[in-house]
Amino acid sequence: MLVDLPPGALLLLYTDGLVERRGQTLDTGIASLTSHVRAGDPETVCTDVMSEVGPGLPTDDITVLAVQRWP
Repeated sequence: MLVDLPPGALLLLYTDGLVERRGQTLDTGIASLTSHVRAGDPETVCTDVMSEVGPGLPTDDITVLAVQRWP
């Protein structure tokens, strides 16, 4: 599948450890993630996501990668 990202678009990739928590539905984790993601500088986006969605002692690996297409 080919996805055309418009100039300035941000693509956020992450592993399941970011949104999966024991005692919480996957939908809750994804809703939390989507409520905290804002377009911006990729480094800032990753920092914000990790501080808001991934805080605490992780029970699984967490990887976050943000890529932004330059105009």
